[in-house]
Amino acid sequence: MEDKRVVEIEGLGKVTLNKPSVGISKEADWVNSRSFNEAIKNGVLPAAILEHKLRESGAWTKEDDKGVEDTQIYFSQLSERLRNEKDPDKRKVLTSEWIEKKNFLYELMLAKSTMMSHSAERKADEKRFEFLLLRCCLKEDGTPIWKSSEDAYVPDQKNLFIRVAEEYMMFINNLNLNAEDVIPGEAVVSTPPEPVNVAADATKQ
Repeated sequence: MEDKRVVEIEGLGKVTLNKPSVGISKEADWVNSRSFNEAIKNGVLPAAILEHKLRESGAWTKEDDKGVEDTQIYFSQLSERLRNEKDPDKRKVLTSEWIEKKNFLYELMLAKSTMMSHSAERKADEKRFEFLLLRCCLKEDGTPIWKSSEDAYVPDQKNLFIRVAEEYMMFINNLNLNAEDVIPGEAVVSTPPEPVNVAADATKQ
C-alpha cells in the first residue's frame, strides 16, 4: 500500500489520502471493537452466521468468491500492463478494458459488501472506515475535510463524502479509481459505480 495518494475531487479540489499512522490505526481498532460490541448487544448477527445463511440460500457461492479473486488478479495485471505500455494505440485499447474491468470489479465487491452489510462485523468495519476517512483524508492545506461524521452528513456535503469514500476505499485496497492514476498524463473520464456502504449510509441520514 502506498503511503499517500493525491486525487482531484470536484467541489473539494486536491485531496490527500493518507495511510493511517500506527496511532491512528490503534484508535480505529478501538472504534471497531466498541462498535462491534454495541451491535451484538443490539441483536445484530455476527458475520459467520449471516454468511452461512447467505450460502445456505445460494445468495453467495464459492463460485462468486472465485470470480472476485480472479477479477482482482486480472485487474492488477492489467494495471501493470497499462503502466508499462508506451504505444498510444495499444494504451487506448487497454484503457477501455481497464475501465470496464474496474467497474465490474467494483460491482462484484459491492454485491458481497451489500449482502454482508447487516452483520455486526460490517457495522463495526463501517465505523472504523468512517473514522479513518475523517482522520486520513485531508484538504490541500493539510487540514481535515470534515471534523466529524455529522459535518460530513449534512445535505450539501453528502455527495462529496461519497466521492471521498469511494476514493479512500480504492486507496486502502491498493486499487486505482481513475485511469489517469495508472497512465500519468492521460486523463480518462468514467462514471464511478455505486458508493461503498459507509458512503451509502450517508444518504440515509
